[in-house]
Amino acid sequence: MITTLFALFIAVVIILRISFLRWCPDASRFYPTGKLIVLGHRGYSKSAHENTIGAIKSALFFGADGAEADIRQTKDGCLVLHHNAEFHSEAEVAIVIRDSNYSDIIGFQKKIADINFNENQMMPLLEDVWTKIPAGKWMNLEIKVERMKCAGFEESVIKLVRLHREIDTTLISSFNLFALRKVKKIDSTIQTGLLWDKRTDSVLWFLPIILSFLVRADALHLHLELANNRIVNACHRFGLKVNIWTVNTEEKLETVRQMNVDGIITDEIELIRKFV
Repeated sequence: MITTLFALFIAVVIILRISFLRWCPDASRFYPTGKLIVLGHRGYSKSAHENTIGAIKSALFFGADGAEADIRQTKDGCLVLHHNAEFHSEAEVAIVIRDSNYSDIIGFQKKIADINFNENQMMPLLEDVWTKIPAGKWMNLEIKVERMKCAGFEESVIKLVRLHREIDTTLISSFNLFALRKVKKIDSTIQTGLLWDKRTDSVLWFLPIILSFLVRADALHLHLELANNRIVNACHRFGLKVNIWTVNTEEKLETVRQMNVDGIITDEIELIRKFV
């Protein structure tokens, strides 16, 4: 029994080693300038509702290099930008996005909208990102899925990225390991990033790096409270880029800059731009 377990352990180590040797992360197209990339968290929610075209335009207007946005799929297969699984009204009425048609969601929005409601505040389709804002801006698109399996719309996202010829300025991220692995299986040239916000025991500090190479990610997106020189330096040794979220103060900005991270995601674009 012990011999069998040992042989299994050795086999796993060999497989991981082979996978490691074949792992060549490369998000250099997303970081062509060699400077710190500043992305607006869900656009710029101080000026417009988060994850809307208005918020993304506002992020760019106030100096961000691009924006981070969340992707979900509706019942009728439309890819939309929204963070939560449900869309809520101020009266706490909610509809589940994956169980609703896009036209019904827009109708619901218009019904509860105030007098200042306009197109830039609607829940946008993913393709609106490239048809309604300037071309060539950096976009970090996060695939949102609650289940521990593929989202099911990875191929549709990739098709849109390729259709609009934005493969170099797009990075697809997710907490979901299966979704990221599927993206790479569909198209290995798509740049991806693993999102990580879990504290690990000091002995397992390298776990997110191991998971990154298992899903062939090109970047590691770390929560601000988990970032430190050890993990950032290790990522860079293995060729991984590092993005930190959410950096909202001058003090935190200086901390991550000293770590030599590659990008930050922020809610405070105007403030951050004073120092970057």
